[in-house]
Amino acid sequence: MDKLIPLISDIYVHWVAAKKITDLNNENFEKVLKEDFSMLNDMHGLLCCSKAVMTWSTYFGIEKAR
Repeated sequence: MDKLIPLISDIYVHWVAAKKITDLNNENFEKVLKEDFSMLNDMHGLLCCSKAVMTWSTYFGIEKAR
């Protein structure tokens, strides 16, 4: 049980981060429709980094749960 509590907290952190990223992505999409591409570089970096961090965290969480 002691190993699962931190993993559950990681799930909540991932959920909150994914919600914020989704909101930013929707904002970026609205700007792109108006031909404003100012957020594209930032969104690309954010999405690449968040994918790597969340994948790493999930992979090692699964290994710890085994």
